[in-house]
Amino acid sequence: MAWFLFYPFAVQASKVVFVSTVFINLCLIYLTINRTKRITGAYKYMIIMFSAVGILFTFMKTTLHPYLHSHNSGIMFFSLEPDWGRFKAVEVALMVYTGVYSAMISLLAIQFVFRYWALFCDEKLKYFNTWRCVVWFIYVFLIGMGWSFMIYFCAPSDPYSRNYMKDSLYETYQMNVEKTVGFFIVVRSENQSIRWHNVAFIAGLLLDLVIQYVIVIYCGTTMNQKMQEKLANFSIANRRLQEQLFKTLVLQITIPSIIFHLPFVPVLCAPLFNLQFDFESGMIYCLFSLYPSIDSIILMSVVHDYRSEIISKFTITFSDEKYYLRIQEASKCDIG
Repeated sequence: MAWFLFYPFAVQASKVVFVSTVFINLCLIYLTINRTKRITGAYKYMIIMFSAVGILFTFMKTTLHPYLHSHNSGIMFFSLEPDWGRFKAVEVALMVYTGVYSAMISLLAIQFVFRYWALFCDEKLKYFNTWRCVVWFIYVFLIGMGWSFMIYFCAPSDPYSRNYMKDSLYETYQMNVEKTVGFFIVVRSENQSIRWHNVAFIAGLLLDLVIQYVIVIYCGTTMNQKMQEKLANFSIANRRLQEQLFKTLVLQITIPSIIFHLPFVPVLCAPLFNLQFDFESGMIYCLFSLYPSIDSIILMSVVHDYRSEIISKFTITFSDEKYYLRIQEASKCDIG
């Protein structure tokens, strides 16, 4: 049995994270649409789309309460306290949830491609500014559907996997495996032979992450090496904006990689090594719900257009409050 049960805290914390994520991302959407004059065109819509997908992702996290648990050569992806009703509906929602997360990663990779083309291959921007942009929607959709189909076809819960996880699930969470909605990945059968469909699921997720990171690393390193030479032809204001947007993308991929993906990969690969342990790997997985907020905070902190609007709004509000307090003090003096 786990020495510390993290999941009750995770269920409550997800509600706080959801409220903060909605607030932060709605602020970002509002500023992008109404206040930032220099962020236009396709990139503007990508920011709005990423924020909207982030809100959807956090909403599903809060209502589904998806969680992970590692047990020897198996890993469970299941719902702790679903608010969605029927068993089959929750199962489908869990599949969609994984697809939404993969869509966010692919959207970030597409932003790197856009910034790379904007600097070095501006003739290719027609694939973002015309009807051809549908290619990117199809790409995001296919990546998301790929994750959903992988978990459906390669990680279905069967009698053996449910029985394998039954005791660990009950001892840690007091949940009956027959009433638990989720997917159970066990890479070794009773005679220690490999269950290849479950291995294919793990390999598929890792391959998809590798593809997105190859795109990001290639575009990022190329921009880093050649950007200063290219920006020499830009105006000072545009040069600063391009540098800020590049810095934003680097932080948006670096910070989540350190906080989320690097800890998650060992959890995903652990069943392959048949380690004899029980672990609430959901405590790492719960960090994923912070992903949309962190990305939006990075963008609003680094890009001057957002930062100046937030500071000016705060300054005006603070000044109005001080003015109101002065009026109150003056009124008290008059009464006295």
